[in-house]
Amino acid sequence: MKYYDGIWIEAEDFEDKGAWVVETQFTHLMGSAYLMAPGVGKPVGAANTSFAVKNGGRHALWIRAKDWMPEHHPGRFVVSVDGKRVGGEMGASGKTGWAWENAGAIDLGAGTHSLALDDASGAFARCDAIWLAPDSCERPEDDYGATERLRARIAPEPPMRDAVGFDVVVVGAGPAGVCAAVAAARAGAKTALVFDRPIPGGNCSREIGIGTDGAATFHHPGWEERGIVREWNDLGSVPGRKKPDLTLGAERLFAAERNLSIFENERVVDVESDSGGSIAAATSRNTLTGARTRWGAAAFIDCTGDGTLGELAGAEFRFGREAAEEFGEPPDLAPAVADRLTMSGCLTGYKWEMRDCPVRFEAPAWADVLPEGFTRDPPGLGRPWWLEHPNDIDDLAHGEEARDELIRYVFAYWGWLKNLSPLAGEAANAELVRVPWINGRRESRRLVGDFILSASDLLAGSMFDDRVCYGGWGLDVHDPLGMKSPVSNGWGPGARPHEVPIYSIPFRCLYSRNVSNLLMAGRCISVTHLALGSTRVGATCATEGQAAGTAAAMCALGGMTPRELGRSRIRELQNRLIMGGMRIIR
Repeated sequence: MKYYDGIWIEAEDFEDKGAWVVETQFTHLMGSAYLMAPGVGKPVGAANTSFAVKNGGRHALWIRAKDWMPEHHPGRFVVSVDGKRVGGEMGASGKTGWAWENAGAIDLGAGTHSLALDDASGAFARCDAIWLAPDSCERPEDDYGATERLRARIAPEPPMRDAVGFDVVVVGAGPAGVCAAVAAARAGAKTALVFDRPIPGGNCSREIGIGTDGAATFHHPGWEERGIVREWNDLGSVPGRKKPDLTLGAERLFAAERNLSIFENERVVDVESDSGGSIAAATSRNTLTGARTRWGAAAFIDCTGDGTLGELAGAEFRFGREAAEEFGEPPDLAPAVADRLTMSGCLTGYKWEMRDCPVRFEAPAWADVLPEGFTRDPPGLGRPWWLEHPNDIDDLAHGEEARDELIRYVFAYWGWLKNLSPLAGEAANAELVRVPWINGRRESRRLVGDFILSASDLLAGSMFDDRVCYGGWGLDVHDPLGMKSPVSNGWGPGARPHEVPIYSIPFRCLYSRNVSNLLMAGRCISVTHLALGSTRVGATCATEGQAAGTAAAMCALGGMTPRELGRSRIRELQNRLIMGGMRIIR
């Protein structure tokens, strides 16, 4: 605890978080983790902590909060010190973005005091930090930079540490990252898996719960992806459950690998490049403590899904939809003019329970987002995959706003389902009890390799000489209007995903064109937007990861670049992948 310049309390450090949750998805955008109260119209249990005062006196109580929809102030809460409420409702500033709100001045004696955050609205209230400032201090500035400087002065981060001794660093632990890290370790490379969530699995983790769909799912029976992804699913098997627990499966995979070290809650925020443009080291910031770590290695793999490592390293990337003519893609599927639309993410797994009598539900005013004439053909009372925001909302640059828009759609859809849908009668006794808050993103940056795989390649079933894995999911890019489309089945363009034959993915899509020691796997490989509609699914990403991880180990231990490997040792890489259980189409 620092006593100069007042007392600084990070909300995520509360001793008793009650029913509030620690939110770490957006630390790179707003500077810190924060506490959030994920209520469903009913306030959740209070968060409590204690703090010490060295020298008694009068203090101004400043709260960094967010009025996440200023027109309605949905996320309100109150602050209590020593059991007494201080000031009015926080989270109702009327400002856009994170802001400092003043709860008034209080007299505090020397010693230990208690502090509580009480949710007042049941609508995702959020608190980042509390500053008990000397009463004479001026109002703190709201902007990100000023808050970071204030935080660094009052509660400085620990010194940076160096993580040494690794041959390969894998960033991101979704399907691609899990399999890349295990593959690199099995190939003999000392491997670090660095990721910004508290558990592994990405979109397949317990947090989100998507399965490892692939070429065989709905499309090509008998073409299930093989290799580490199959082990992963088998290790996640839990008696009595239909779907495997892929977080458990990943943890079991990791435990068997002596060359693999796991580092959760680490968000990569910076990259050092050498004189030749290769990555010399990457720096991560712990999403809970703010501590920084420098990771050095011979080879790096970007499995972030967002191309985060690549972008920081100066790798070329693409964003949005290509015009049909650029790659000769079908004009009824690709737009005539390129744009920056990207597929929306999703909040998966809202929960509802049946009661003994009807349960009324009206969507709150802040969730009034459905267009006039809205209708759908709901697949039961559960959450459909098409609860998406319009594709002009950027899940990457405006991540928190995009997630909040998805929260609004969940509440709006449940209100429609209960009151206006064909299932209103069936839903009469159903009560919404949980709304998720982790955004399962589908698309952002795509890093550019020596080859860009297009929908035309997929439709032709192309078999490239340097093929290292395959896909077969349809061209599934969804409706760009999302829930803003009054009448839609969620697919777009077309009535459903445009089918493709089994196709191959060349190794040239799995390494950067201009950063010589950077490989990639998962959603950020070198493909067009339309091709990503197929290559982005879990099992396909997993096999990309196994290929990239095996190649990274070969590069790191053999002193070569991925491009050199692809030109001189591609048959060896293919044979290693076959020995690792994968299928390389002959």
